[in-house]
Amino acid sequence: MPDEIFDRYFTCLQLPNLTCGQALDVGAGPGIQTELLLSRLPKGWKTLAIEPSLELATSALARLDKFGNSTSLYNCRFEELPAHAEFDVVWMSEVVHLLGNVSGWTGHLATIMRTGGRVLIRTSTHTQLRDRHWYRFFPTALKLDLARHPTKGSVLRGLTSAGFTNISAITIDESRWIPAQYLLDMMRERAFSTLHFLSQVELDKGLQRLRSSLDSQPETMWHYVMTAYTATFQGGPL
Repeated sequence: MPDEIFDRYFTCLQLPNLTCGQALDVGAGPGIQTELLLSRLPKGWKTLAIEPSLELATSALARLDKFGNSTSLYNCRFEELPAHAEFDVVWMSEVVHLLGNVSGWTGHLATIMRTGGRVLIRTSTHTQLRDRHWYRFFPTALKLDLARHPTKGSVLRGLTSAGFTNISAITIDESRWIPAQYLLDMMRERAFSTLHFLSQVELDKGLQRLRSSLDSQPETMWHYVMTAYTATFQGGPL
């Protein structure tokens, strides 16, 4: 993610005014966004990153090593975090569709946050998924992602029921021109989790259609509109 796009999310977060705080990055992947978050937090803050994939967690650990004891990384799932109220900020980027029932993960979120803590959830609404152009070439992937991603209403209801207030949902357009070959490489390497559910035959057919549509163009528009949900935890379910 380019720095300027990350900064738009970080501005939405509205960091609590604390000299010393603790942040959590849920589903850190290779640690790219964890690194961006750490570089923007006040010096007194500490960050914990969690990533269930051992391969990605190993990459993240190497990337974050330069931050010393200001960060730590656990190779675990979100639901495996103990229910202790210790986080002032929780960052959840493109991960909630992997966490199952909305009431389950919003309820657990409430158990790990301090009163007054802020959460930012970066995810896609169903409308945003349908508008994403690359799904035209992989229609099964769209069906799968519509089933996996929570609706906007369910996210808002889940946060409210778990004791969050000051809830907002802000549209952020991340669309930009990218090299056409980069797009093809992302699809070929199944960079999106939904592509792992496709057979090799179906993936190859989609790649062929995508390649034909690009028609030897050096660049293509990457249509990627997202939603940033932010909310403040008020100390217990309403």
